[in-house]
Amino acid sequence: LSKYLSKGGSVYYGEIVDGDGKNVLYRIVIDSITGKETKELIDISENIIREITNNDKIIDLINEKTKVVVTTETNVPTGEVINGYTVYKGTAEILVNHADGYDSELAANTYVVTKPMKFVVDDATKKGSWVENKADKFGRLLKASVLDKNGQVLFTTVTDVTSPGDNQFRFAFGVGNSYYPLPNDKYEVVFEYLGATKQ
Repeated sequence: LSKYLSKGGSVYYGEIVDGDGKNVLYRIVIDSITGKETKELIDISENIIREITNNDKIIDLINEKTKVVVTTETNVPTGEVINGYTVYKGTAEILVNHADGYDSELAANTYVVTKPMKFVVDDATKKGSWVENKADKFGRLLKASVLDKNGQVLFTTVTDVTSPGDNQFRFAFGVGNSYYPLPNDKYEVVFEYLGATKQ
């Protein structure tokens, strides 16, 4: 804006095309030969990007406003899409409970339950919130980390992943045909998976 103001040009805010309802910044350009006045759009996006890039306080504010909180109730999109499928991240409590006192898989008949979510902005209030994405469901597990009750990562590989449908899956602890038994207890799993619906 200062570039236009320093040259003596006036800056206006309003419609370039009368009646289109799109208010923008513009200036009046006068043709030196015909004297005809034309409204010319002023694109400030480059300046805005430069100001954001060079201002750590603005970057911190943007990060705060756009951070994604993963809980056991919400499996949120990571922002990644692989071959058209959305990647979700979630966390859940799992149980190991076997008569031997240890096992290399979840307790019998227990599953990790997933709930794909999406962020929706209400048109009236302009406020956003996470809602269940009923158009998508669990497709395929990408990775999982198993943590103990103190938050210590025990391992980051799982094997024998199965899903009976209905946004559920289960797995064994290990890699390939090698299994890692864990003592009977509750654990936390942090996981990422592909949705089943191609976007």
